[in-house]
Amino acid sequence: MTNSNASPSSSPAATKQEPHPASAYAIVHRHDGKRCSSCNSSLGDTSYYRCETKDWICQICISQLVSQIRFWEKIDPPHFLASYYPTPVIFKELLFRNIAVLFQACKFASRKRFVEISRETSAEAAFNKARSLNKEVRSDWSTIKVKVMTLCQYLKFSQNTQLGHWLVATSGVRLIECSDDFWGEGSQGKGQNQLGRVLQRVRALIREEAPLPRELIDIQFP
Repeated sequence: MTNSNASPSSSPAATKQEPHPASAYAIVHRHDGKRCSSCNSSLGDTSYYRCETKDWICQICISQLVSQIRFWEKIDPPHFLASYYPTPVIFKELLFRNIAVLFQACKFASRKRFVEISRETSAEAAFNKARSLNKEVRSDWSTIKVKVMTLCQYLKFSQNTQLGHWLVATSGVRLIECSDDFWGEGSQGKGQNQLGRVLQRVRALIREEAPLPRELIDIQFP
């Protein structure tokens, strides 16, 4: 098992390379005897497979070798950057299977709906439930949804220490979600990449052990 607390500086010196703009990485949590193409060490709990060059990079070397990680939010099995990653979070005295479920619950000002969605066992079920209640979505949702996503990601990575270590290990690397034009950069690379920006902000908060920002604390939830 890899030491998730290890500093990138503990790996062999490497020159940071600017990846091809179209390159993307599959983030993998299970391996079959693979080794890092940079330091030749065995891959640990998490590694990165570069789709363009078909080589592997370990968790320790990633921040030294690449300047950006392009990833997909919706991929099976989910990786640790994905909202669908199966790690529980506790919020408002309720247990959520993952933050994708929590994000859907936060669309509602009603405690009843909030609790109902918290009981969903999958992100897909939570999404479908929220969509069926579309007329009840809080009126300010469009203006607060990025802040809510930031809060959800903060809860995920602060409550689950191992995931927090993995996220911090990408420090200095730009995180780019590829799927759509709002949360990601989209197929043309011109989207807002809001999810990538959120993850980078949360990464800084976790790395610096900073308290939750007031703007997130002040959001009203049922």
